[in-house]
Amino acid sequence: MKTKILMILLALIIFAAEACKKGENGAMGPKGDKGDAGAAGTAGATGAKGADGSMFYSGTTVPAATLGKVGDFYFRTSTSDLYGPKKSTGWGTATNIKGDDGKNGTNGKNGSQFLSGTSIPAATLGVVGDFYFNTTQMVLYGPKVATGWGVGTNLKANALAIYSGWRTGVRTKDTIMDGTSYRIQHIYAPQFTASRLENSAILVYLNFGGGVFPLPYTSNAGGRMSTISFQPKLSELLLSRMVYDGGALLNLSSNISYRYVIVPGTTLVGLKKRNINIQDADAVERAINEMEQ
Repeated sequence: MKTKILMILLALIIFAAEACKKGENGAMGPKGDKGDAGAAGTAGATGAKGADGSMFYSGTTVPAATLGKVGDFYFRTSTSDLYGPKKSTGWGTATNIKGDDGKNGTNGKNGSQFLSGTSIPAATLGVVGDFYFNTTQMVLYGPKVATGWGVGTNLKANALAIYSGWRTGVRTKDTIMDGTSYRIQHIYAPQFTASRLENSAILVYLNFGGGVFPLPYTSNAGGRMSTISFQPKLSELLLSRMVYDGGALLNLSSNISYRYVIVPGTTLVGLKKRNINIQDADAVERAINEMEQ
């Protein structure tokens, strides 16, 4: 009897053990609902402030030592004294940019004026000896000479281009180049150094009163097709005009004024990346001005 009971208990133990074995994996249940958003992370560290550009101040008195920072400029309107760029030791000695006073009498000449505006000075603005400050680009022009405003001095510490004022050509003559006849003129351009000619783009524009156009400029003046082109050379800009019919050359009128922009290679790459049309003088100036901010 005891033997039967033991056998029954053993059978129950074996059955229970078999029943406790791990079963097969069941089917995947449905996807659960999206959990609540986690708490916002802490704010990152504030980045370092970029360096400020140069400022151009003005007033009627000598600039205070505490005014401005290194690299800034100051114009004293009461005396026409220009200070700057400011150094760590202070404003330094001013440069007086006022011309001599004119003499009394009907033939006396006026002293120089200091003009200003938000664009390139027109060739007809001011007289010989005057100065002009472009407040938008912080470019100082002058003293004006007989042929125009010359090249402005960019007072920005991070200037990316060199701008000339509107100029007229001089030393007009006829010549032949590569078997083609040209009428040529010259503009003195001391900023055309060997390094800049090799590593920069030279953009030239003309204005004959009917708008600003990039060179080379082709037109049907007087019913005859002609092209006005340019060639930058050491210290001068050579302007040329040729006609297509092989007849008499057309004038390079003294009413036509020109200006150029020297754009370093790195700046030109930046303009192209922004898809700026370098044939558009206004677009180029706006883009460079924005890049200099």
